[in-house]
Amino acid sequence: MRLSLQLCGFVNKTIILISILLLFSCGTPTANKTTTDENINMHPSQNVTIYRDEWGVPHIHGKSDGDTAFGMGYAQAEDNFEQLELGFIMGTGRSAEILGEEAVLSDWVVHAFENNELSKRDYENATPTIKALLDGYAAGINYYMETHPDLEVRLLDHIEPWYSLALIRRWYYLGGFLGRLGFTTDERTAAYEAINGTTLKVAQLELPKYDPEDRKEFGSNSWAANGSKIEGTGSFLFINPHLPAFGIGQTYEAHMMSDEGWNFTGYARFGYPLPYIGFNENLGWMSTDNFSNQEDSWIEHFDDVNNPLNYRYGEGSREATEWSGEIKIKGGEVRAVKYRKTHHGAIVAQRDGKFLSGNFAMYDQPGWLDQWYYMQRAGNIDEFTTAIESLRMNFGNIMYADRDANIWYIYNGSVPIRNEKYNWNEALDGSNPETEWMGYHTLSDLPQVKNPVSDMMHNTNTSPFDASMSSSDAKAENYPNYMVRDKDNARARNARRILTQRLWTKSP
Repeated sequence: MRLSLQLCGFVNKTIILISILLLFSCGTPTANKTTTDENINMHPSQNVTIYRDEWGVPHIHGKSDGDTAFGMGYAQAEDNFEQLELGFIMGTGRSAEILGEEAVLSDWVVHAFENNELSKRDYENATPTIKALLDGYAAGINYYMETHPDLEVRLLDHIEPWYSLALIRRWYYLGGFLGRLGFTTDERTAAYEAINGTTLKVAQLELPKYDPEDRKEFGSNSWAANGSKIEGTGSFLFINPHLPAFGIGQTYEAHMMSDEGWNFTGYARFGYPLPYIGFNENLGWMSTDNFSNQEDSWIEHFDDVNNPLNYRYGEGSREATEWSGEIKIKGGEVRAVKYRKTHHGAIVAQRDGKFLSGNFAMYDQPGWLDQWYYMQRAGNIDEFTTAIESLRMNFGNIMYADRDANIWYIYNGSVPIRNEKYNWNEALDGSNPETEWMGYHTLSDLPQVKNPVSDMMHNTNTSPFDASMSSSDAKAENYPNYMVRDKDNARARNARRILTQRLWTKSP
């Protein structure tokens, strides 16, 4: 198995094909080349060594998986502590402490969705295996901070293990799915001001928005092939993520190894204790963003003059929950704030005088980190299936390939079961009980194709219904009308042109 870099010309730009994964009966990826003097036998109790290859990529070997996570924390802190700290600051809702008044709304949204409380709870309830990863990772960062007293720290003098969980929630839910709801910054500002009875002093930072039209300019690509499309046995997996090289969302390549059998090469983001896309000695996968419907908003009707917290529901009413908190602001101000939620979710927008609540599939459930870890520890397609069937990595197409010549595409996502007579791409009437979610679809409910007759598959942030360009593909009419929103794009058309014309061969 090999991980290589290749430069490709595309649309008058030079892009990096981050990795080409060859899943044949080859040797296990190893870090057998030392090219720097920076191999650190760190904290004796951690039993971990970091080897840097000629590109600076850390190959981390620990006695236990937790020791390896310690090395990951140390290596990330060494490579870009500034980005690492900024991610944790944003993830825990403390941006205003370094950015000032303009970040109050951003922090308010994080706390309105109770991100920190849920992340602390998930850490406390984590299995010993997952807790060891989180503990080790945070300890590695803290050890780097302790041993580098001249390090420039903006705010955080100590990293807590639950910070990574808060960052993951902030990144995917409050930076991704929330943007898909289409709440504007003005609408969020209006909700803040109405609930708090005050006016924000300065214009607020633009919060994330999601527009599928953006995929015309950027996105991720994945291809897989087996059988007649390759020479020899096994399968090909091409990984081309198109993610940022700098700034928020910056990716980080690493090789994780332990005496407990962990052996995975891939990429993470700063603040993640392990990679989430890549390969081990038996299998690998790519994840391209998809547009499955995993978020909804509801118009809430607060029209009870005797109790301003009552909102209409069915033939009666329910009472919203309101609570108080505080946001610290650069310069020393500690501002008292209020938050409000209905049974649908947090209220973070106001449109045409009506409050809107929002919620995301499995937002209050743990499991992103758990699923990534067990995907990496899988040795075959059956173990991989067991790892993903919880759908806790609750969005993103999965393109899978293994050394047993299996290829598998899944339109992955935790998709709520809904009443199909409503338009779930718009804000719903929160007073109508028929707009409630009715559980979640299972893995078998999702569009997917395994070992297609065409011996090849692709996805470029596009529809799941032409993944293999063959009769093996899932058919749109067999799925709920709210599940899939992805369309075709130029990258998909180019992929189909290339894949149907070329025979793939082994790398020299």
